[in-house]
Amino acid sequence: METDNDDSPTQRFSQVQKQIRLAGNFGIPSKPREIVAPINVPQSRHVPKIAVLMLPWDDVGGCLESICLEAGSAKRPGLAKCIASFVKCTRVGRWNISKLSKLKARCMLAVQCPKNPDVSFKWSWTSSRVEGDPFPVTQECFGRIVRYLRGLSRTASQRAM
Repeated sequence: METDNDDSPTQRFSQVQKQIRLAGNFGIPSKPREIVAPINVPQSRHVPKIAVLMLPWDDVGGCLESICLEAGSAKRPGLAKCIASFVKCTRVGRWNISKLSKLKARCMLAVQCPKNPDVSFKWSWTSSRVEGDPFPVTQECFGRIVRYLRGLSRTASQRAM
């Protein structure tokens, strides 16, 4: 399970815990990325272990777009500077971090898609719709997420042996 932290990582994690509790059967992690076993497994049913990955990270405010914006800004610092000027000019700099990240990422994506500046964020990595790589996942800002997911993968494959 993954969720955005928005302005309150602690509150958002608490909301995820409530959702897990309502789903039933699942263990409820006490902190982000903690892997927990199910609490109740009905006969003839498989209930997996779960963990919660908070984005951009455990106690960092923001959302997926915050990470993507960081990656895009690292690749295109000039464009990031122009977007920062736009934010200042339009006086939206006081928006919460998630809304501001979404606005900036949307601007960054639109500028890089001259054939279709209205391309949806979900198509950001589809080469047939987007020119170049607006939010390169090879940037280090994605590193800890990649390392965590690789660790989960290694753990799962070791248990399968």
